Amino acid sequence: MKTIPSAVTTQMEAQQKRPALLFEIGLSAGTLYYVAEKDDLTYAGNTYTAKAITLSNLTQSAEGQINRVTANFDNTSRDMAAYAVNAQFEGRPFIIKRVYKDALSDPTYYNELFRGTMEELTDMGRTWMPINAIAGKPLYQKALLSEYVRTCRHLFGGTQCNIDGFSDLTSISNYAEGTILTGTTNSMTIDTTIGSVTGTNDDAFNYGIIKIGKSGTTYIRTCTDWTAGTSVAIWSVALPVTIDNTYRYQIYKGCPKNLNSCTMGFAWGPSSNNHLNFGGFIHVGKELINTSQLSEGAEVPSHYYPPPWSPPWDTGGGSDGHDWGGSGSDGPPGPPDNEPGTETVSV
Repeated sequence: MKTIPSAVTTQMEAQQKRPALLFEIGLSAGTLYYVAEKDDLTYAGNTYTAKAITLSNLTQSAEGQINRVTANFDNTSRDMAAYAVNAQFEGRPFIIKRVYKDALSDPTYYNELFRGTMEELTDMGRTWMPINAIAGKPLYQKALLSEYVRTCRHLFGGTQCNIDGFSDLTSISNYAEGTILTGTTNSMTIDTTIGSVTGTNDDAFNYGIIKIGKSGTTYIRTCTDWTAGTSVAIWSVALPVTIDNTYRYQIYKGCPKNLNSCTMGFAWGPSSNNHLNFGGFIHVGKELINTSQLSEGAEVPSHYYPPPWSPPWDTGGGSDGHDWGGSGSDGPPGPPDNEPGTETVSV
């Protein structure tokens, strides 16, 4: 425990005194210095910026030590909001000192009221930003970062898909690109002699992304079936136009997002067992369907479509120089526009 200097004791016992509260917020980029006064104050070689600050939610031990405190900082100019956006407060040091304006000549002339660590910022108003701090271990508030679903939540071929290197995923980033020979609103026949990779196996591009472009307009669909012998790709949601040989395409390999796809269940998938990196919850039961409400051939929501992908899709340019609306073409694409998939259930 710090010994209070005699000069500070003298000020504390004086009949007339001018105390000031100093606040030090230790961020990774540097320490913020504030004083709860109308004017700035220079002390121990640091300039403490004047700011309206109030204290609340004080808890003290039997010995009078402050164990927890909430300091409300004026945020009218939105300066504190800027720090909150660009810096991490959680787990960083927070110190409150009391000094006396008539005893500032020595850097040891202060009474330390609180020294602890800040918790996660949880609330911010237009005029005030509260900082909660605790003398001891900070409260790390945890939140569910992913949906509790049976299907895998990882980006196919992304870092989480093969984080431990259990599988050979080198072919996943490969895609076919070239000219469309003929097409409809729901299918296309492609020229497999043009492009970086061709699908030699049936279903090689199932669940993958299809990009169809012309004159700066790009349509995105999910491949529901690929036939290698005829080079025909089919998707479920119709395009607003009928495509022809004036359009170009890119088609990527995909994943049904189930555990079988991580265990060498597909000829076009991982070449070794990758189930330890599966991003779903295999113990979650499948959705039960009330068959009494279905007629034969009724459509129900598909279980094959994944949750939203991240990071955002880079629509990058193709290797042949075609403008797909961005820059770069390597790697698998990001999210489709969450097409509504259906599957037929016979009762």
